Amino acid sequence: MKAVIAAAASLLLTSTASAQNFGVDVSFPIHYNFIGSDNLSATNEVFGNDRVELYSKYMDGCIKRYGGHRANSLCSHNEADRLRLNLEQPKLQTNYTEIGFKKTKLSDETRSMLQTFWAG
Repeated sequence: MKAVIAAAASLLLTSTASAQNFGVDVSFPIHYNFIGSDNLSATNEVFGNDRVELYSKYMDGCIKRYGGHRANSLCSHNEADRLRLNLEQPKLQTNYTEIGFKKTKLSDETRSMLQTFWAG
């Protein structure tokens, strides 16, 4: 997990991303599949073609592992469900405070466990 986070951080730090162009669906599909969509130009503008290639390899690897063809594979159906749920689920959640979350301080024990985990 740490290696994945480190690789993602490295890619972000070496990319040409700018705060003006960065947003949802630009680095990786969150709400809409950017392969073959209007978001492709935004993705290329901010990150270059490498993000599209990464996502395409991600989907191709899934299809290779679990079978099917791009349009009708289990991977494509699951990906469509993931994207749909990312759009629909937040609307169905109940906010427990006026702003939707509550900021609290971690206990010393929990903070120590997190620091130990992320330190190595």
